[in-house]
Amino acid sequence: MTLDIQDRLLELLVRTGAIRVRMSEDELPFWYTSCVPGPYYINVEKIIGADTSQKALADITKVLRSVESPDTRAKQIWEIITNYFHKNTQYSEVITLLVAYYNSIEHQPLPPAISGGERRDWFFSVPFAQLLSVPHLFLFKTGDLTAVDTDGQPVARWNYGQVLHVSDIVNTATSYTRHWLPILNQNDLELSETFTVAVRGTPGLHELERRGVKTLTSLELSAEVFNAAHDKGLISEFSLAEIVQYMNSPREWTRELLKQCGDQMLSSFSGLDATQQARMRSFIQNDPYQLYEEFPLFFDRVKIGI
Repeated sequence: MTLDIQDRLLELLVRTGAIRVRMSEDELPFWYTSCVPGPYYINVEKIIGADTSQKALADITKVLRSVESPDTRAKQIWEIITNYFHKNTQYSEVITLLVAYYNSIEHQPLPPAISGGERRDWFFSVPFAQLLSVPHLFLFKTGDLTAVDTDGQPVARWNYGQVLHVSDIVNTATSYTRHWLPILNQNDLELSETFTVAVRGTPGLHELERRGVKTLTSLELSAEVFNAAHDKGLISEFSLAEIVQYMNSPREWTRELLKQCGDQMLSSFSGLDATQQARMRSFIQNDPYQLYEEFPLFFDRVKIGI
């Protein structure tokens, strides 16, 4: 059963564009938050539907910017997500699959409550809590925490003790260490397990383990997973080969990238958005893989106005 669920989630991730890959040598790379290029990118929230996630995110952002009271924020965001969840069959399927997977691997009593962090965690944590019929804790980056009951009504007094944190993805676990764990600790709440839709890389897993948090996931983005995606015809031979190369050695993959389309990357710089430009600038300035001697023309900062 768990394999069937994982297969379906993987298919949805690729078909919805939640996972994007380079399809050929002349396609531009993706720029990661670590300011290095890569062959694939993941926006987990798109698995619920690209349009749905985009609209819901805009609605949530509007509430965060216009509503001051954490309780009112939580109530309105709960209503926004619940509305999309009940109206969108794909969204409902995804959460049903995730809850089924969680139940198939976790046989302990249900957690007293589920927490989710601003903003993308909420796409998953809110309906997850609803399907398990437990309260939900909204964790805000301001440091605020608001609990709502199973009807989305703020709860003034509560004593949950332990929570299950549900998130979209674990990569470096920075959001956990910088925001979620401190907020939970300040409210005398214990976090020993987190359930995440996907895991990208191992640094976050190790950091959470070091802090006493076990990570449960429906999908670890390993070479085996991408091989399965290839076998199902979801990604091409080219995409698989370079993803595996990247996982084995990001530096060697980047060397090949600069050989293949370094000039194109420079000429396309002005067409990147501000975030991508900033990441590419940082890559050129810092040369994290020490490739300047091999590609001096690419690292000539004058070319892109640095």
